[in-house]
Amino acid sequence: MEDKNLVKRVAELGNMNVMILFLLVAFIAFSVGLAFFFLVPGSVGYGIGITMFVVACLLFVIGEANYFSKMKKIRTE
Repeated sequence: MEDKNLVKRVAELGNMNVMILFLLVAFIAFSVGLAFFFLVPGSVGYGIGITMFVVACLLFVIGEANYFSKMKKIRTE
């Protein structure tokens, strides 16, 4: 019984680490988007900045969906 709880706990921690990595990459993409949006003049800066905003949002949503789906699977097993 303790082995099963230990395996669940390790799986939860691994899942949390993956979520943290997704959040860090999303934050970096958001920061790059802000930098391009405000520091690069013209439509190039706006285009790259908005694209990086969208990438950051998608990474965040994918990371959170991945986290919650795997956490649900871990807890039901």
